[in-house]
Amino acid sequence: MSPQARVQSVDALRDFRVQLCLFSERARRAVLDLLMEVQKTGLWLQEDRILFWRREVQMRTQQLADARSALNRVRLSDVRRDASAEVAAVRHAQHVLEEAEQKTANVKRWGHLFESQTQPYVAQMQRLSECLEHDLPLALAHLDSMVASLRATVMGVAETGIGIAALSASVSTIAGQVAEGSKGQSESIDRAS
Repeated sequence: MSPQARVQSVDALRDFRVQLCLFSERARRAVLDLLMEVQKTGLWLQEDRILFWRREVQMRTQQLADARSALNRVRLSDVRRDASAEVAAVRHAQHVLEEAEQKTANVKRWGHLFESQTQPYVAQMQRLSECLEHDLPLALAHLDSMVASLRATVMGVAETGIGIAALSASVSTIAGQVAEGSKGQSESIDRAS
């Protein structure tokens, strides 16, 4: 037996449709914003940051080579002087190079980790987007046809003078069909989630 609904106002269904359309538009924008943010962050990690740290490794490698050359020049010079400043410069250059190499490795790891961690959420957002693009318009069309049927039933009752009991039975049957249709749509949405 189909579930029966007590529809008090066809206008309430129309208002529900308006709110459903507003929800659909907001949800589409939110999903699109989320997908764009994930993509932007992934590109920042996998392209921008990795290129930055690779350039830093190259630059710091050159700084280390320059510091070592300066130390060698001091050691090979005829004038004996303290090379502690050059030794400190080599140590510092080695330290900053190691830091850049570590950051490069971290960014690579974070890029892969980001991709693997966001992939399930991106897949869910894409399914939700497909539901909003495909299933929701079908549900709205079904709701429109049910509202039209309810209106036609109400108009037919008014013209023919059918009693309230018959009208109530017709409206309950049609409302039950709307409830079944929306239940099927919500099950479709639940499966997409």
